[in-house]
Amino acid sequence: MTANDTTDEVGTKRIRYITICFFILIALALAIVNRKVIAEAGIELGDFAANSLLIQDAKSLSLLKGNYSRVGFNHPGPAILYVLAAGEILFYDWTRLVPSPMSGQLIAVVIYSAFWITLIGAIFYRSSKSFVGTALFLTIFLAVSAFSDFHVFAGAWFPHLYYFPFAVFTLAVASLACGRSDSLSALAVSTGFLINGHVSFVSTTGIMLGGALLANQVLSRSNGARACPSWMSLKFLSKNRSALYRALALFSIFLTPIVIETLIHFPGPVAKYVSFGAGNTRNGTLDALSFVISFWGEASLPLMLNVFCIGLIYVCTRGEEYFTEALGVLAAVFGATVALVFYAVVGVDNLTFKYLGLFYYSVPAIAVATAAYCIYLQIHGDRRQIVAIMAIVMSVVLVGSKITKAPDYKSQYSEPGIAKLYEKITSLGPLPVVLDLDPGNDWGYVWGHVVGLQAYAKRRGVDLLCVNRNWHILFTEAAKCTPQQIRDHKEFAVSTSSPILETDSASNFNFLGLLFYSVAPPLLPVPCNVTIARDKFLFRYSILGKGWSSFDGDFAWSDGKEVELLLRVPPKKAKLIQLDLAAYLPRGNSVQHVEVQSKGTIVASFDFGPTANRGIRSFAIPESSDEQIKLELLISNPVSPLEEKLSVDARKLGVGLYGIRIE
Repeated sequence: MTANDTTDEVGTKRIRYITICFFILIALALAIVNRKVIAEAGIELGDFAANSLLIQDAKSLSLLKGNYSRVGFNHPGPAILYVLAAGEILFYDWTRLVPSPMSGQLIAVVIYSAFWITLIGAIFYRSSKSFVGTALFLTIFLAVSAFSDFHVFAGAWFPHLYYFPFAVFTLAVASLACGRSDSLSALAVSTGFLINGHVSFVSTTGIMLGGALLANQVLSRSNGARACPSWMSLKFLSKNRSALYRALALFSIFLTPIVIETLIHFPGPVAKYVSFGAGNTRNGTLDALSFVISFWGEASLPLMLNVFCIGLIYVCTRGEEYFTEALGVLAAVFGATVALVFYAVVGVDNLTFKYLGLFYYSVPAIAVATAAYCIYLQIHGDRRQIVAIMAIVMSVVLVGSKITKAPDYKSQYSEPGIAKLYEKITSLGPLPVVLDLDPGNDWGYVWGHVVGLQAYAKRRGVDLLCVNRNWHILFTEAAKCTPQQIRDHKEFAVSTSSPILETDSASNFNFLGLLFYSVAPPLLPVPCNVTIARDKFLFRYSILGKGWSSFDGDFAWSDGKEVELLLRVPPKKAKLIQLDLAAYLPRGNSVQHVEVQSKGTIVASFDFGPTANRGIRSFAIPESSDEQIKLELLISNPVSPLEEKLSVDARKLGVGLYGIRIE
């Protein structure tokens, strides 16, 4: 071993120790800054409770899918959920260092953020070889990030958890464009976390990687193979094959869950992703550009100042030693922008949901920090270090002034009343109780508390409840009531409004702003005429059985091939039922056929077409009917707007019910 080799080994160990110490320092700093929020976290609600339902599966190593999506599927992988599960296990279950499972998850979040922040510094140091320059870049990047959205440092909401991995990915892509292999592992790990977290990152990372390889060819030819080796060179690939194999092995770990999930539940989630992408309505290019530009000109720095920073990166480094690396950063920034524009055009169903692109705030932050470093390189003599230290101190102060704030969603971290509500539910009778949720204006409040109740019960191994009417993907498939549960267990309507149904049941109660009403179908008079426009509560909690979707104005769609109507009428008095129906006919030549069954016998059949759609369909009540009449509507050809490429609506629509008349 030569003296140079010994010196290099000592230098490598020194850098490794510094990196580990820096990681610990950042994790401790974030934990201390957020100690009050962590200490006060208790029983979580809403999104965090929905994640905790999955985290309980992760703790037993059985979780193969990612966090929920509001459009009806889970994202590709559970990587972040396993990180949160590790925090819950280590800091609460095993050691009781924190007061609640949610507190353990929040500790995991600050460690997670510290890991990515450390990795950002390590990637930049490999190109700058300067501790002061790296500190300058990192602190300015963090300052701009804090002013863009301070929640990215310690917030547990998933859109915030994508921020730092995307920053690492962008810097690793810049290194790739420069023909460097020293960040391939970071590239693989960040790609894995991003794609596991949100399916949109499949296209985003793919576009950026393709753009980086293209930029690499341009830079290799213009700057020379020594300054920027080409990834198309077999010699260069052979030289770096170990790093490539290691990166591929790391990335394959993140693909394992979705592969297993696909094999177990073929065709798996991929088919849902493809269907959603095919049916999503495209946004205009100008609207998409406006969406992307908003990340450059609102929260962090004014748009023109950001553009000026981009110019500085090029002008200040032209002809300098850092020029190739600067061009790599510009290529990564451009690639990220193109990728987000593409996503905004084809993947974002509502451009007012800015959180869908929140991760992109890291791109202007990288541009500003890189511009600051380029200016730093132009300062000569002792002034360089003085200016850098002043900028570093100011940036640290600015970061501290932002991240000391409590997150806007802190109230979702703790609701002690859930424990008392749990006790009330367990006293209602045989478990699980069946819940029908009010999908009205306070749907978020109802759902947030019920899913918090679910998570609390699941941690205790209690099958507390299932959801019948107005079930949603956020509750996970396991929470949907089975026919036997609906038949054998007590059913309650849950709402923030009063009254839902006229009922004097002793089981009714009001707690945490939620009203629980025992559901018992009322005896309908004869004759009577009830409509969804006027009698929504009656239809929602009494008449509409399985298969009906939520209300669309003054009617309800059937969803699937079979739906139920439940009518309680005086026996022998009711002779005729009239249904006000309209079929879903997406095309000019569409037709629909519906059969009505009672006790397994067909009592009526109806045909719908372009010239004979909405109208009153009548049929006689069978003489053998009891007080409780259950009608099954069998729809021959339900179809979704998604399949017809008319919208992202994946419901299998058959007929819309407007009202019922009984004579």
